[in-house]
Amino acid sequence: MSLILHLLWLLHRLRPGEFDRTYRTIIVEEGYKNRNLIFISGINIDISPRIDQVFPLTKFIPWAAYVQKSDGNHYILEQQELFDTLMSFDSQNKQEIDLEEAIKIMEETKEVHISFDFTGNKRN
Repeated sequence: MSLILHLLWLLHRLRPGEFDRTYRTIIVEEGYKNRNLIFISGINIDISPRIDQVFPLTKFIPWAAYVQKSDGNHYILEQQELFDTLMSFDSQNKQEIDLEEAIKIMEETKEVHISFDFTGNKRN
């Protein structure tokens, strides 16, 4: 049986509650005021790995976004507008990080040891 019908039902059922609750919280919370932010809501779909794969494939299907600018202007993008907006951007990330290289550098960096006295003895 195809999962597409179930996914369409999930997308239709989940979107209003979770998205509305989150973006309404963002609007009123002081910590988010005067900031540029984009909240994209959607669903993650994990696809079981084949025998030759170590990790499952993960696909994200966005369905709405709340866009807020630091000047206080804000708006919502519904799924088609969101898709069109995302597709209008350059697919090359000029700030892309090579995760393999970053992990290698972390592994080669001398470890920083942090210790705490949990016995309750205070030192002067």
